[in-house]
Amino acid sequence: MPSGAKAAAANSTDMVPGYSKLNSLMEAVIADVGEVQAGDIIEAILNATTEDEILGGGVVHVEDLIPMEDEIEIINPNLRAQASTFAGTDYYLVADVRVNGTPETLVTSSGNVIAQLFKMVELGILPQTVRIRKSHTQAGFDVYRFVKLRKRPVKA
Repeated sequence: MPSGAKAAAANSTDMVPGYSKLNSLMEAVIADVGEVQAGDIIEAILNATTEDEILGGGVVHVEDLIPMEDEIEIINPNLRAQASTFAGTDYYLVADVRVNGTPETLVTSSGNVIAQLFKMVELGILPQTVRIRKSHTQAGFDVYRFVKLRKRPVKA
């Protein structure tokens, strides 16, 4: 098998345990609330009533967050989904969060982050303040995951 075909097969979401369940969850979100459209962001700005809603609320990708520095507050994420053509799941997830205190729209196709967001909502363990951790696989892929803030020891 040519190396490119092997890499494509290895990257297929059908080959990764858990992705089919994530795709089913995303399809349920789309069936419930519809797909995210670019016009949704414009409409939100036009309906804004506060400075934060007008000047905050940008779109931030998980990959754009500074690992282990940016604080992400997940309060009421209002999960939405859209079909994706990028690597990862067959969909990307859109969630309302606050990054370093500023309202933002978080976008990700990271299976770990999507699973964590769904599970936090399902278990009712919100609000949470987390950071993003980035690691690398031996195959050269970047992997993202939410982690809890570490409590710093109090010096006596």
